Amino acid sequence: MGYKNDDIRAEIADQMGCDGNSESMEIDAEMELRTLFFITEDAVEMHGFKVIDGDEESVIVRNSKLDMDFGISIKQLVEDKVFQKGREDMGKTENSGQEEFSTLFSIIEDAVAMYGFKVMDGDDESIIVRNSELDMDFEISIEQLVE
Repeated sequence: MGYKNDDIRAEIADQMGCDGNSESMEIDAEMELRTLFFITEDAVEMHGFKVIDGDEESVIVRNSKLDMDFGISIKQLVEDKVFQKGREDMGKTENSGQEEFSTLFSIIEDAVAMYGFKVMDGDDESIIVRNSELDMDFEISIEQLVE
């Protein structure tokens, strides 16, 4: 992906106007959210999706071949989340949208793991990733957007 985790965090710290060595959990959480968005956007673009819009809470990506849009949102978890069924239990359907969910989750899981986040749990709508150094968990959700 061309960026090392420290390089991404340094760039984000510069954008935020801080040194990146904050004692503030609030700043650390914001930096981690921005880092996860950066990693996610970079990864999906490298796999043929196009980022078409976004803000501080979500990003919209498009699979032009299938003419399908997906919203990806990332938020910090402040409470434990328990899934009723795990990622390995996801049902297979003939729905090309469901196949794209699996593709997007696979891309994102691989990318965040490469940058040091640990994939903790998930289901067919979201995954939980952890920054073990900061002891922070984040939920990455995907939804298909219908026009």
